[in-house]
Amino acid sequence: MKKLVYKAIEMLLDGNNDVLDCLRKQWKQVEKLEYTDTGVGMFVSFSISTQVNILNNKHVKDTFPFGDVFGTVDGLFGAIGFIIFVEHGFLKTLEIYSIGQEFWEKVTDETELSYDSTPRDIKLLENSWKK
Repeated sequence: MKKLVYKAIEMLLDGNNDVLDCLRKQWKQVEKLEYTDTGVGMFVSFSISTQVNILNNKHVKDTFPFGDVFGTVDGLFGAIGFIIFVEHGFLKTLEIYSIGQEFWEKVTDETELSYDSTPRDIKLLENSWKK
């Protein structure tokens, strides 16, 4: 599942945006990932270097979730989804959720991921963190 987690995080943090740029830099400084399986999803907690730059922008909330990446399982788009949580300006947690245990049990590193819109709507995503 590690490959899927990395792919989802890279997709979530991709884009030409100052907030995403700062969070990508934080992602590169992650020292440890801790995985907690819930039976219908997973939480991935990040331990980040103390040397990393905090997300600090007067127009951006310091704590917020965002996510626009979904997975297709058994032909059903949105059977799994991914949300990143930023707390006090730092990457904190990735939540992977499913619409049911029967779908979660079929998730693999090869599960197809895509954005909820094509092309990706960064402007809509910005609503997650704008003050």
